[in-house]
Order: sequence, then structure tokens, then C-alpha cells
Amino acid sequence: MVAEPAVQSPLPPPLVRLSALFLAVGLLVLGNGLSGTLLGVRATLEGMDSLVIGAVMAAYFVGFVLGSCCAPGLIDSVGHIRSFAVLASISSAFAIVYAIFVWPEAWFFIRFVYGACYAGLVVVIESWLNASTARSERGQVLAIYNIVLVAAWVASRVRR
Repeated sequence: MVAEPAVQSPLPPPLVRLSALFLAVGLLVLGNGLSGTLLGVRATLEGMDSLVIGAVMAAYFVGFVLGSCCAPGLIDSVGHIRSFAVLASISSAFAIVYAIFVWPEAWFFIRFVYGACYAGLVVVIESWLNASTARSERGQVLAIYNIVLVAAWVASRVRR
């Protein structure tokens, strides 16, 4: 009796297949953590009141709620890749604008838009992972995603 060879999946393992997306997640979370810390320090150095700094930092979370509500419609209309591209482009452009406009009202608006884009990116990434993964691999893929997410977040918080 001859043993039959194991059936190989036509797709590469999820870690290889989705490595670019995992790298993007790592960079996104690392950059978000670092920019949040830097913004609070910069606002203090600019002499902003602590209440104003709190309002500016809270604007991110208001935008986050709005972005998480609007992202599914964006994905439905243009798809995952285009949604990711537009949200990443807007958030990276707005991250640079902090240095140009150094007053609380501008930072509040920028932080709001940045939070909306970041939430949209999270929704795009997680729905993209779910859509591009077989049911049998989904737990493994989401575990890798969460490892990358937490590792990048921790790396953004390390104090030297």
C-alpha cells in the first residue's frame, strides 16, 4: 500500500501572503503611538494650557468614532486597496501639517481628521484580513495581526 502525498494548498502560508499588510500595520501603529506622544510634548513646549492639550488629544477619539462608522461605506464603494491608500495618504499628510500650523484650533481639527483616518485604516485592515483569509486560517491570521499590533504599540511606548 502506497501512501498518497499530502494535498498542498495552492496559496502560500498566511504569514507570507499577508506580510506586506502586517508590515503596514506595524508601521502604522508605531507611527501613531510616537506621534501621539510627540504631540503632547510639543504642545507643552509651545505653552498650551493643559485643558487645551486635553481637548486636542481628545479630538483624535472623536474622529476615531466617526471614522469607524464611515469606513464600511468607503470600503463598499471603492474597495480595500483604494480605501487603505486614501486613508493612509490623508493621515500621513495631516501628520506633517502639525509643524506648519502651531495653534490649538488647527491641531484640534488635524487630530480629529487623523483619528478618523486611523479608525478607517483599522476597519479596512481588519475587514481585508477577514475577506482574504480562509475560515480555517482566520484564527492564525488574527493572532499574527494582534501580535504585530501589540508589539508595535509597545515599541512606540518604550522610554529610553
